[in-house]
Amino acid sequence: MMTQRHPRKLSSRTEAFRAKLEEANSLEEIQRLCLLHVDEVSELSQFESRIRQPQLLREIANLKDDGVSRLVRTFVSFPQEPEANYITLRNQLREIWSGSTRTPLLLNSWLMRQPSMKATQREIIEFYSYSYPPFICSLRDRKLIPNPGSLRAALVQAVLDRYDYLRICQNRACPAPYFVANRKDQKMCDNADCKAEAQRQFALDYWKREGHKQRLSAKRKKTRTQEQSRKFKNRRNTTKE
Repeated sequence: MMTQRHPRKLSSRTEAFRAKLEEANSLEEIQRLCLLHVDEVSELSQFESRIRQPQLLREIANLKDDGVSRLVRTFVSFPQEPEANYITLRNQLREIWSGSTRTPLLLNSWLMRQPSMKATQREIIEFYSYSYPPFICSLRDRKLIPNPGSLRAALVQAVLDRYDYLRICQNRACPAPYFVANRKDQKMCDNADCKAEAQRQFALDYWKREGHKQRLSAKRKKTRTQEQSRKFKNRRNTTKE
């Protein structure tokens, strides 16, 4: 099976589409754009899975109670929600991150959530409140792709794609401990202080492991030397007698 390559940059058509999404001021407009430009949605989804997924996961998992405004500014393509919604998402994502047995339940609950009536325009409430699709069918790629207007769909896809690499930094002083690892054996995030702590811990573990071997080897060598010296003295004493 060939590995699918992710594009290094977006096509001009998809760049224009993303700009329109960021300018959209209602779910109705976002939905209309997505349904008219499914190919662009697919390209954007693949691009952001490489570039934006780790950032989205980190930003929400490490969200501070007073950091919602910055989060909203960072991810402007998602319709804004009440602050309490983001805190709830953060808590649920942290539970998933910690390997909770409720992970499937939480992911499915994100898919079942529908926009509130306030988030939709009155004339389309009946359609979008009950039929809002978190994922869109892409015939070009023969798969479901996250709806760019759905934060929860983006999170579901990100968790599924990165689940094996979700880590909690082992540096207790880390200001943002939830991170997406580059390797499965990575224990600390890429924060400069945490990297320094990781190097210190590696050196300490190395010395404990190798130092023990060296001390044991030195002890054995000393024992052999003492034994040889004792035997030599015994032979010399025997010769004198």
